[in-house]
Amino acid sequence: MGAHLYITGRNEEELSQTLQQLKGSGHVLVRSDLTCDAEMDQLVDMLPPLHGVVSNAGINKRSPVHYIKSTDLETILRTNLTGPVLLIKKLLRNNRILNDASLVFISSIAVFHSSIGDG
Repeated sequence: MGAHLYITGRNEEELSQTLQQLKGSGHVLVRSDLTCDAEMDQLVDMLPPLHGVVSNAGINKRSPVHYIKSTDLETILRTNLTGPVLLIKKLLRNNRILNDASLVFISSIAVFHSSIGDG
Protein backbone atom coordinates (compact mmCIF):
# COMPACT_ATOMS: atom_id res chain seq x y z
CA MET A 1 0.00 0.00 0.00
CA GLY A 2 3.05 2.25 -0.22
CA ALA A 3 3.72 2.78 3.48
CA HIS A 4 7.21 3.51 4.74
CA LEU A 5 7.75 1.72 8.02
CA TYR A 6 9.97 2.69 10.92
CA ILE A 7 10.63 -0.50 12.82
CA THR A 8 12.12 -0.21 16.28
CA GLY A 9 13.26 -2.51 19.03
CA ARG A 10 16.21 -3.41 21.21
CA ASN A 11 17.61 -6.28 19.14
CA GLU A 12 19.20 -4.94 15.97
CA GLU A 13 19.81 -8.42 14.52
CA GLU A 14 16.12 -9.35 14.77
CA LEU A 15 15.13 -5.94 13.39
CA SER A 16 17.43 -6.49 10.40
CA GLN A 17 15.80 -9.86 9.71
CA THR A 18 12.37 -8.24 9.83
CA LEU A 19 13.49 -5.37 7.60
CA GLN A 20 14.71 -7.84 4.97
CA GLN A 21 11.27 -9.46 4.87
CA LEU A 22 9.39 -6.21 4.23
CA LYS A 23 8.17 -5.53 0.71
CA GLY A 24 8.69 -2.14 -0.86
CA SER A 25 11.37 0.40 -0.13
CA GLY A 26 12.00 3.33 2.15
CA HIS A 27 11.63 1.35 5.38
CA VAL A 28 13.86 2.41 8.27
CA LEU A 29 15.34 0.37 11.13
CA VAL A 30 15.91 2.23 14.40
CA ARG A 31 17.41 0.42 17.38
CA SER A 32 15.72 1.89 20.43
CA ASP A 33 14.95 0.74 23.94
CA LEU A 34 11.65 2.13 25.22
CA THR A 35 12.78 1.56 28.81
CA CYS A 36 15.50 4.20 28.31
CA ASP A 37 14.20 7.79 28.25
CA ALA A 38 17.20 9.12 26.30
CA GLU A 39 16.79 6.50 23.55
CA MET A 40 13.05 7.16 23.39
CA ASP A 41 13.70 10.90 23.04
CA GLN A 42 16.17 10.25 20.20
CA LEU A 43 13.60 8.06 18.45
CA VAL A 44 10.86 10.68 18.73
CA ASP A 45 13.19 13.42 17.48
CA MET A 46 14.09 11.53 14.30
CA LEU A 47 10.59 10.41 13.32
CA PRO A 48 8.46 12.28 10.79
CA PRO A 49 4.71 12.81 11.36
CA LEU A 50 3.17 9.33 11.51
CA HIS A 51 -0.05 7.99 10.02
CA GLY A 52 -0.09 5.19 12.57
CA VAL A 53 1.74 3.52 15.41
CA VAL A 54 1.69 -0.19 16.21
CA SER A 55 3.13 -1.18 19.57
CA ASN A 56 4.03 -4.84 19.85
CA ALA A 57 6.54 -4.66 22.71
CA GLY A 58 6.42 -7.57 25.06
CA ILE A 59 8.49 -9.68 27.39
CA ASN A 60 7.55 -12.30 29.92
CA LYS A 61 9.36 -14.08 32.68
CA ARG A 62 7.93 -17.46 33.50
CA SER A 63 8.09 -18.09 37.19
CA PRO A 64 5.97 -19.77 39.82
CA VAL A 65 4.09 -17.11 41.77
CA HIS A 66 5.98 -17.68 45.00
CA TYR A 67 9.26 -16.88 43.18
CA ILE A 68 8.11 -13.67 41.48
CA LYS A 69 10.19 -10.63 42.41
CA SER A 70 8.94 -7.06 42.31
CA THR A 71 11.91 -6.11 40.11
CA ASP A 72 10.78 -8.71 37.54
CA LEU A 73 7.27 -7.25 37.50
CA GLU A 74 8.64 -3.71 37.18
CA THR A 75 10.79 -4.74 34.19
CA ILE A 76 7.88 -6.51 32.51
CA LEU A 77 5.50 -3.57 33.03
CA ARG A 78 8.11 -1.01 31.93
CA THR A 79 8.68 -2.93 28.68
CA ASN A 80 5.13 -4.05 27.92
CA LEU A 81 3.05 -1.09 29.08
CA THR A 82 4.84 1.93 30.50
CA GLY A 83 7.36 2.36 27.68
CA PRO A 84 4.83 2.15 24.83
CA VAL A 85 2.38 4.50 26.58
CA LEU A 86 5.13 7.04 27.31
CA LEU A 87 6.26 6.80 23.68
CA ILE A 88 2.76 7.74 22.50
CA LYS A 89 2.73 10.62 24.98
CA LYS A 90 6.05 11.93 23.64
CA LEU A 91 4.97 11.45 20.03
CA LEU A 92 1.81 13.46 20.68
CA ARG A 93 3.66 16.23 22.53
CA ASN A 94 6.07 16.54 19.62
CA ASN A 95 3.35 16.52 16.96
CA ARG A 96 4.61 13.26 15.46
CA ILE A 97 1.16 11.63 15.23
CA LEU A 98 -1.21 12.98 12.60
CA ASN A 99 -4.81 13.76 13.58
CA ASP A 100 -6.27 10.84 11.62
CA ALA A 101 -3.58 8.35 12.70
CA SER A 102 -4.32 4.93 14.13
CA LEU A 103 -2.79 3.69 17.39
CA VAL A 104 -2.66 -0.08 17.83
CA PHE A 105 -1.38 -1.88 20.91
CA ILE A 106 -0.87 -5.61 20.44
CA SER A 107 -0.74 -8.03 23.31
CA SER A 108 -0.58 -11.78 23.44
CA ILE A 109 -2.54 -14.39 25.33
CA ALA A 110 0.85 -16.07 25.86
CA VAL A 111 1.55 -13.66 28.69
CA PHE A 112 -1.27 -15.32 30.64
CA HIS A 113 0.22 -18.77 30.21
CA SER A 114 2.81 -18.34 32.91
CA SER A 115 3.62 -20.75 35.66
CA ILE A 116 1.07 -19.37 38.09
CA GLY A 117 0.14 -22.19 40.39
CA ASP A 118 3.02 -24.39 39.23
CA GLY A 119 5.63 -25.67 41.64
